[in-house]
This record gives sequence, structure tokens and C-alpha cells, in this order.
Amino acid sequence: MKNKRSILRIVIFLALLILALAPAPVGATPPQEMHIQMELGPEFANPLWGSWSGSIAGVAVEGEAVQYWSHSGNPQKYLVSHTENILVSENGTLTIRSNARLTTTYLEDGFAQTGSGTFTIISGSGVYANLHGQGQAEVKVRYYSRTDQLYVTMDFQGGSHFDP
Repeated sequence: MKNKRSILRIVIFLALLILALAPAPVGATPPQEMHIQMELGPEFANPLWGSWSGSIAGVAVEGEAVQYWSHSGNPQKYLVSHTENILVSENGTLTIRSNARLTTTYLEDGFAQTGSGTFTIISGSGVYANLHGQGQAEVKVRYYSRTDQLYVTMDFQGGSHFDP
């Protein structure tokens, strides 16, 4: 009986030793700060078109932006803005989905909306193919009724990392 316990302890010790010495699997890169700002407008359309710039993993980025959007909620109280943002640069394409709760202020010449929410990177191509990230989204909207022009500014700030 004592021999069986000793053998069992040796087997467990060897198994733990093998696990400890085994090479670690290659994992995702450590999270790094990312900040992207989009400027869209002036056409009041769906999709909205514009530009984007910022930094991802310490690298400056910029390009063209397309935003598909929808709203839900009561515009007299609040709206929830749902967007899919396609960001194109010379290095690839990045798709970011966001949701933000907006407060509307009606003005003599249109309306203004401000709000915050969250974003998630849902896909990428080129150098962004394995990029993942999420964080906070800040939204500012200004609509001018006399000229039927809409301007949208979105700020995405959070963390991102590359998977292998």
C-alpha cells in the first residue's frame, strides 16, 4: 500500500514537471491603447462618408470611413445609436461596431446630439486581420435643417491586441 502511494506521488510529480517545462503556446499580444476619431458628413444619408485618424498599438493611422447607422428609442427622451463603421487605409480595412445612448437637444436650425457607449472591433483585413479590441465610444452629432447637412464626430478609445 505504501509502495502504491509512493509511485502515485512520483507519477503526479513527473506529470507536473512535464507540464511546467512544456513550451507555452503563442498567445495574443499584450493589450495596447488605441484611439480613433471619425469625422463624417455633411450629407444626411445612410451610409455617412468621411475620414478617420488615430493610433492603434502606437502606430499612427488614417483613411476613409463609411458608417451605416440606425436608431432605436424615443427621440424626445433618448436614442440608442447603432453603427457599423468601416475604416479603410492603405494598410487594410477595419470594421468597428458601436452602440451609444444619445441625448437630443432641439435647436432653431436643427438639432444636436451627444452621447456615449461602447465599441467592439469585429473584423479586419491586411495589417488589421488579427486585431481585436473594445472600449468607450463618444458621439457628437449636429444637424442643420436649413441646409440639410449632418456632421458626426465619433471617438473610440480603448484597448486592442493582435491574435496570432
